[in-house]
Amino acid sequence: WQECSLHWDLPTTLIAVGLRAVRDNESSEQLNASEAVGRPGLLQVYYRANYHWYLKQQWRGEDLAFLGFDAEQVNRMYLSQTQMTQVEPNLMQRVPLLRVVEFTWDIVSSLSADSTVAVVDGTKLLLTPLGINNIPPPMCKHTISVTQHNESVENDLPVHCIRAACFWQPHTSSAPIDVSIPEILHAWGYAALADNNSSLILLRGDSAGAVVSQQQVNLGMVFKDLGVDQFAFRGIVATQQDAQLVVTLLGSKIVPLTVPDRLGRAFDEPSYDNTECLVVVRLHWNTSSSAFVLAEPTDQHVVDLPAGCATRLCAVPHDPSSIAVGVQRIDGADFEIYKVCLQTLMVEQIASLPELCTHLSLITSADSETASDEAPNAATNEVFAVNGRQYAAMALSQRNRLYCGE
Repeated sequence: WQECSLHWDLPTTLIAVGLRAVRDNESSEQLNASEAVGRPGLLQVYYRANYHWYLKQQWRGEDLAFLGFDAEQVNRMYLSQTQMTQVEPNLMQRVPLLRVVEFTWDIVSSLSADSTVAVVDGTKLLLTPLGINNIPPPMCKHTISVTQHNESVENDLPVHCIRAACFWQPHTSSAPIDVSIPEILHAWGYAALADNNSSLILLRGDSAGAVVSQQQVNLGMVFKDLGVDQFAFRGIVATQQDAQLVVTLLGSKIVPLTVPDRLGRAFDEPSYDNTECLVVVRLHWNTSSSAFVLAEPTDQHVVDLPAGCATRLCAVPHDPSSIAVGVQRIDGADFEIYKVCLQTLMVEQIASLPELCTHLSLITSADSETASDEAPNAATNEVFAVNGRQYAAMALSQRNRLYCGE
């Protein structure tokens, strides 16, 4: 890989490094324009803080090149790439495409007493139990390598970065967990999806913030069987109840904008309808291997979301069988919050906010029997109740407006 561009963002806290693939013993002078067409390109985004550079995200694609950050909108960047497209029955042509990427920051921490915080740095995961140790960054108490580099693959990525991650807390039903499998009794769990779009990393930790188990699950065949192998995933939520772990991934079809060629022709009119979906992956605890394994293929599902752009995915407290997702309507109307039942895969709207929100969390009543069975009040956005459980939404908009449930 050879460096070809460097760009700073507006606050000068992010730097984007553009790379392109080169052959062994090949210099930039020897690489002409015709030979560079069709080569993989790589974009890495680093964050600077505490005299340290953290690798936060990376993207790969054919002829991928970084055009720059937006001059007005923070956390927006522009990329270009090409794609082979059939323009005539027997003619394939490489069409230039434009990609617009918007991103938000997430603070990922456990809800256990150790208050473990995870910081992503490329292939490394930096863990610090702030409830026990106050270690200033960039130092940390535990460093975990979450992915491995495969040198046998041609033009493989220099590193595999984490695309999305979350903590989860184990929940138990009224019946106690089988004491014969004490490995499942962990203080917290951490799930991360690598940027190769198929590697799921699962960590389980103790009350001191240390990782006691690490495993990797390949979701490539699951995505292929479900028909979502061409989706880009950007959000993840994991919930565990007893010996079952449910991992929900937020993804969308890769629908780039087509740039007209020199003759003014544009191909592949993109369709933005029903491009957002949730992929529900179920894993069960295997006592012989002391690890979570994929359930039967019939237990993996795809849930289509209403037309729009899903920006946020979050767990529902006191309800491990449900998750919440925020969707900005495609017509630019209200920001709608939906609850998805992971057992029945039913999607129901529970709130509506007046503008796009980049952060979302739900507050629920611990005792569902005390909740009233009222209908949600989207007009006044008061505390609402669905199926006997009270919910209150808290969301932060792009304009830094905080919306609460009352």
